[in-house]
Amino acid sequence: MQTLSCLSHIKRTTYSTENSRPPAPPMATFTHVITDRSGSMGSMNGLQIPMNKKLLDETKELAEKTETPTFVTFTTFDDQVEHLTINKNILDYDVPSEEELHNSLAPRGTTRFVDTVLEAIEELETKYLEYKNNLPKKIKALDPKIVRLINCTTDGMDNCSINDANKLKKAMTNFRNNGGEALLL
Repeated sequence: MQTLSCLSHIKRTTYSTENSRPPAPPMATFTHVITDRSGSMGSMNGLQIPMNKKLLDETKELAEKTETPTFVTFTTFDDQVEHLTINKNILDYDVPSEEELHNSLAPRGTTRFVDTVLEAIEELETKYLEYKNNLPKKIKALDPKIVRLINCTTDGMDNCSINDANKLKKAMTNFRNNGGEALLL
């Protein structure tokens, strides 16, 4: 006997006092993880490595549970920006090991925080719009939920960006006002 793949998204719960349906998962999720690897991150004694591993593992678990395509970009920065992954569906690849993360997150250099986050917002919005614009007209008309999330880990103050904090504040406010979500750890 076949079961309806979306049954868990439409079945009413018997334990709920409101007898309501669970919320439907998003059609897709775009996540940009940004992690500081500047020299001052040495003060974290490597805690950022298992923290990012756990974040990626939980992202993959949620994507598998909800069967939601989840496109992940993992960026590290000091005075240079490097990408461990770029817009890869986490359902289709193995999360990096702690050793791989350790190699990518070894502290060095200065802190280019503002410019890195501004670039991430622009990249995330571009990928989101490409995805949304390529949906079939009938699906696009339903205005499906597509999650956009920036998750940034840093310990310090920017000391080498070209742009300033005011420009970042405006861009982040605009991002959030247009449905994006952001976490700063």
